[in-house]
Amino acid sequence: MYSYYTKIDIETCKRLIEMQIWSQSYQMGGIRGKVYYDSNDFQISKSRINSRSQTGRVFYGKFIEKDSGTIINGEFSLDTGVALFAGFLFTFGIVIWLYYFLNFFLGMSNDNISSLLVLIGMPIFLGFGMLGVKLGDKEEEKNYILYIIATTLNATINQDQGIE
Repeated sequence: MYSYYTKIDIETCKRLIEMQIWSQSYQMGGIRGKVYYDSNDFQISKSRINSRSQTGRVFYGKFIEKDSGTIINGEFSLDTGVALFAGFLFTFGIVIWLYYFLNFFLGMSNDNISSLLVLIGMPIFLGFGMLGVKLGDKEEEKNYILYIIATTLNATINQDQGIE
């Protein structure tokens, strides 16, 4: 978890983050995101240029009011749509693999070579999928987003929690 502190109040933080998102919304490689005014939440991601992988991480943050300012807590996670699709694909792959696994080892398969190919190929396919998600995690994108948050809000790392 990343935690920052700023002397700016929550409403000003929301406006500053939204202006930063808006100012970069049409730039190639700029940031994208949303600010939720009703729940003090926001999300920021960096758009990608010439990238085959669109599984970049999204920073999900929350503004917490403090006596003399605001604490910004957040963490990086997969976009919800990407996470749901990956979960569906992984579940579907496991179900197919289990079906062929049981048919092959119980002797109920008519074509043992096809079953054997699925038994070997499906873990390879799922492994490449997980590798693609892992390779989509770029440290420079995370650092860029954290830099934008720190400079836009004139924030410093919160000494109470810091970075875990």
